[in-house]
Amino acid sequence: MRNAFTKGKFTISAMKLTGIILFFVCISGFSFSQETLQILYTRFGSLKRYQLHINEVLEYKLKGKVIFHSAKIMSMGDSTIVFENGEEVKLSQLKSVKFKKNNFLITKFRRFFLRGGIMFMTLNTCNNLILDRSPVISEKAAIISAALYTTGLLLYRMEYKKIRISKRKTLRISNFNYDNLAPVH
Repeated sequence: MRNAFTKGKFTISAMKLTGIILFFVCISGFSFSQETLQILYTRFGSLKRYQLHINEVLEYKLKGKVIFHSAKIMSMGDSTIVFENGEEVKLSQLKSVKFKKNNFLITKFRRFFLRGGIMFMTLNTCNNLILDRSPVISEKAAIISAALYTTGLLLYRMEYKKIRISKRKTLRISNFNYDNLAPVH
């Protein structure tokens, strides 16, 4: 009869369990909570939520201003955001925000179509020059190249999310640091 501690399934599962526990103990030292800027709004009956963290780039427009400012978020307080350039902005001063959605697929297709529009026109023109065809720049190639490039520009517009702050669209800063909570008596 085999001893369960020396050979068999128990030893392997104990080693796996020990490895998993060591992994989580090592990772817990590197994990930390950080403040997030949450943008909440309702669209077509469903709640949409976007989160921005420290060291992300935020483009914002202040009330009474026309242009967007772009800066990296350095820290967040209760109702203020401190940017890389030292500017402090209260949440009540923001008129609208614009940020990148970080969608990998849209970014890849945008780059593909922009480069494809330029490369198609270049390759077709070089091919016509090599083979002595007239006209050098064909109308069909120009239309195809313009369509590819325009598709890339439209995808660029889809890469960013622009939200105007109103009564239904709220901004709040959430701090998920539970280390400093007072004990409940």
